[in-house]
Amino acid sequence: MYRIILVPVDGSPAASAGLDEAIRIAVHVGARLHLMNVVDDMAFPDEGNGIEDALASNLRNVVIEQGDKVLRRAKARVEQAGVAAEVALVRSGGERLLALVARQAEGSGAELIVVGTHGQRGLSRVFMSTNAEHLLNVAKVPVLLVRSEDLGPGVSVVEISAGDSMFAAAP
Repeated sequence: MYRIILVPVDGSPAASAGLDEAIRIAVHVGARLHLMNVVDDMAFPDEGNGIEDALASNLRNVVIEQGDKVLRRAKARVEQAGVAAEVALVRSGGERLLALVARQAEGSGAELIVVGTHGQRGLSRVFMSTNAEHLLNVAKVPVLLVRSEDLGPGVSVVEISAGDSMFAAAP
């Protein structure tokens, strides 16, 4: 079973649905959660005049504080359910979100990635896009997409494995 589960969180209802499902899985199998939030470094250029640099630095600090806040709230929810959690505030360095998530999964030893989605904006849009750069193509572990309740009643869960395929030859 799973020992470490990676959960990207951004404070959105979709990410919250993914976190709730990850907590349920972790409670059931005795896993720990590795929570991550991403700060987009490229949104804050370091070049310009002194005033622009100061504004960019202040904005960067606010975004980092908000990322920390999201992680603290998520960790509190996880620990309230009796599950151990670690957090990582990941700075993008211009790297694509999908690659960051895949690298974080590998670095944390995660055996499953759980992502909340509604497919319309934020993390959801990135993970559910029809683009060839899909999380399933870059992750080396199974990915569980959890549909957010804000689309309708109940949570609809679909498990998609990066390594398994119904088209693979039988062993």
